[in-house]
Amino acid sequence: MLHLAITGHRSLQSAPAVSKQIDEALLQLANNHQPPWLIYSSLAEGADQLVVERIFARFPAQLIVPLPLQVEKYSKDFSGATSVRVFNYWLNMAYQVVHLPSSDRPYAYLWAGLHMLEHCSQLLAVWDGLPARGPGGTGQIVAEARLRSIPVTWVNSQSS
Repeated sequence: MLHLAITGHRSLQSAPAVSKQIDEALLQLANNHQPPWLIYSSLAEGADQLVVERIFARFPAQLIVPLPLQVEKYSKDFSGATSVRVFNYWLNMAYQVVHLPSSDRPYAYLWAGLHMLEHCSQLLAVWDGLPARGPGGTGQIVAEARLRSIPVTWVNSQSS
C-alpha cells in the first residue's frame, strides 16, 4: 500500500493549472501503486487541502493528519473562514489524527513534516522549486525526503 505524504505551498498562482498537474501526478501514482492509499497531510490551506480533495475525489484512501499545533492555534494560521471550514471537514473525515508534542511555531511545522516522512513511502510536493522560507517549509521537507531516499513526485506550484 502506498503511504503518501503531502507537502506544498499555502498560496498557489493558478489553482486550476496546479489541479490539472496534481491529477496527472495522481494518475501516474495509481499506475504504479494500486489504491487504496494511506495519505499523510497536515491539511494546511492551499496545496495540502487541494491535493487531499483531488485524491479523495478519485481514489479510495485513508487520511492521517499529523497536527503541528493544537487545533485552535493551528486554525489561526489559516487566512480565512473557508480554509478553516475545509480543514475541519477533512479533519473530521480523518482515519487518524496525530497530536504531536507541543512545539513553538515555526518548528511545529518542521516536526509535522518530519513525522510524515518517517511514515511515508512517497512524497507529493506542490512546490516552486525554491529553498524553504522557514523551518518546515516545502523546500526543506523535499530536501529531507531526498536525503532519506524517499521518492518525490513534484508538481510545480508556479504553473499557469
